[in-house]
Amino acid sequence: MKINKGLGSILPNSEKKSALLILVIAAFIFVINGCTKEQVDKSANDMTGPEIVTVNPANNSTITTAAIPEATFSEQIDESTLSAAFIVKNGDNIIPGNVTYSGMKATFIPSASLQPSTVYTCTITTSLQDISGNSLETEYIWSFTTASAPDVVPPSILSVTPPNNSTSVQTNNTLSVMFSEALSVQTVSTSSFFLKQGSNLIQGTVSYSGTTAMFTPASALQNGTVYSATVTTSIKDVAGNTLGTNYTWTFTTAAIVDNVAPTVLSVIPFANSNNVATSIKPSVTFSESMNQSSVSSASFTVKQGSTALSGTISWSGNTATFTPSSALLPGTSYSCTITTAVRDAAGNPLAANYTWTFTTVASAGKSFSADVVPILNSCNSCHNHNWTAS
Repeated sequence: MKINKGLGSILPNSEKKSALLILVIAAFIFVINGCTKEQVDKSANDMTGPEIVTVNPANNSTITTAAIPEATFSEQIDESTLSAAFIVKNGDNIIPGNVTYSGMKATFIPSASLQPSTVYTCTITTSLQDISGNSLETEYIWSFTTASAPDVVPPSILSVTPPNNSTSVQTNNTLSVMFSEALSVQTVSTSSFFLKQGSNLIQGTVSYSGTTAMFTPASALQNGTVYSATVTTSIKDVAGNTLGTNYTWTFTTAAIVDNVAPTVLSVIPFANSNNVATSIKPSVTFSESMNQSSVSSASFTVKQGSTALSGTISWSGNTATFTPSSALLPGTSYSCTITTAVRDAAGNPLAANYTWTFTTVASAGKSFSADVVPILNSCNSCHNHNWTAS
């Protein structure tokens, strides 16, 4: 009979279960104790502080405003030391944010997007510790710059020359448009910047400098004429943004300038005529339309000697007539004068005083109407007839 049997064969079932449970618990305690001892031994032997292996963005790099600063360490870090040790600044301004940690990598997540065209400085301070309590030996600092924000703003028009609705614009004027920013030169041409008179396209050339586009007509514009200038949405800035809408403005050129002085075309009675009717009304016809208010009894005088006759001025076309207050004396010489106070409709004065004389009829004789006498007396064959007016 065999006496050497397994433990299970000699124990009751209840005791078998208890013995199995004791074995499992003993094995678990052994494993735990072994691990704890190994960890303690390792911690006790770690006297080296953590190091920075890599950072992102790279030092002195230029990146987008979506950048998220990161630092990877040489060993496991005590997470409780990260938040105070990982600092991001813009100048002296601390950027608010949260620090996360995973797989020996610390990530700084800003509370708001970074600003474009800005330098940021990242610092890991010596308050950072590994899980053994060893601190970073020296501060680690790096910086990066964010790129410029993309230009999505369309160009706008700041001013135009000549101004909108301006008048009396010189006919040799160059048109110009000043924009809010630099343009793509290729988009500035006679198809995107042009001038019209009514529906007629005016020929010319377009140039561009700085932020100003210019249109120079091929020839002088017409006087006293309305023109319209247009820049279209074909205009683009250097980023490719187009002008929001077509822009059109108008102006009117100056009327023809009258710099010509008026002249005296004819007078009645004729100069140096004789036997003029005493009922004559001296008159003068000018070469152009006159400023009638400039022709008065002060600037259109009829004198007998040094005595100025009183009278009134009337007009018919370009002819001014002096009507004496009373009939002229017979057999008397009179002088008529138009002075430089007389001006045309454009304001040009008579170049010099104009004076002529005539003599009234001495006595009754052959008579004709007052309108005919000056004509008869101007004829050489009639000068010896002493025509008089009835």
